[in-house]
Amino acid sequence: MHKFWNLVKRHCLVFLRDKTAVFFSFLAMIIIIVLMGVFLSKMNVDSILSLLEQFRHSKATATDRKNATELVNYCILAGILMTNSLTVSTSVIGIYIDDIKSHAIDCFYSAPIKRSIVSLSYIAAAMMISMMMCLATLGVFLAFIVLDGGEMLSLTSLLKVIVGIALNVVLFSIGAYGISLGLRSSKGWSTLASISGTLVGFLGGVYLPMGFLPKGVASVLKFLPFLHGASILRKSCVQAALDKTFAGCPSEIATNYQEYVGIIVKSGGHVLSTAAQVGIMTLWLVAALAAVFAISRRKHLNK
Repeated sequence: MHKFWNLVKRHCLVFLRDKTAVFFSFLAMIIIIVLMGVFLSKMNVDSILSLLEQFRHSKATATDRKNATELVNYCILAGILMTNSLTVSTSVIGIYIDDIKSHAIDCFYSAPIKRSIVSLSYIAAAMMISMMMCLATLGVFLAFIVLDGGEMLSLTSLLKVIVGIALNVVLFSIGAYGISLGLRSSKGWSTLASISGTLVGFLGGVYLPMGFLPKGVASVLKFLPFLHGASILRKSCVQAALDKTFAGCPSEIATNYQEYVGIIVKSGGHVLSTAAQVGIMTLWLVAALAAVFAISRRKHLNK
């Protein structure tokens, strides 16, 4: 166990010392902040106010705008956390690719330590760094929301968010390591990391709301873990802001809005519960573990 933690510490330090890798792991988050802050945030707030005005037949108030802004900010936060859990994990797993290229991995394999422990050390490092970065992002963004006039999450909601982050981090760290087993090119991995960082914003309904996508595309996304990972975090983040924003409105208005932006996900006309979404992500986690085991075993037998 001591050797395992030494390897984990080594991987973490290697990643944190590479400022370029750290920056590019946050590139998707920066894109989201720029898109939302410059282009989409005001549009999303205005669309909520328009819904309220249509129902009330009166002009939206300053309080309405404040509540809508808080709701949009928490939706943005959930999207950023899901995206970070993937991009940071992918960047950290890149250390494995670099170690193959530099033959550092051969030194680890020649040491008196099981290969499975070496593999787990890369996954554990990805989980630790990703979790740390996501929690730091959560703290900074919560401070921004409060300074912007919003309310802090309740302790219960905050704990749910942290559990949701952990679920995303574990799944994407294992998934990234499984993909890395089939790659040996640093350039190829960098390209994959860049593409995945951009793509996950669309797959998770971060850049574009679910209701904006064609039905066929939306139906496919419901089978992928990204949408559910983002949805779980959104539901944990927005409940209080959602209740304030749509107070006095029929439940259908709030439900339709939640479905449109991806706070809730419907399948077969029914809203999927959080437990069902966790179950879907767990199935993907099991599949990722099985893939890692199968690929690792095959590579070992071929040597």
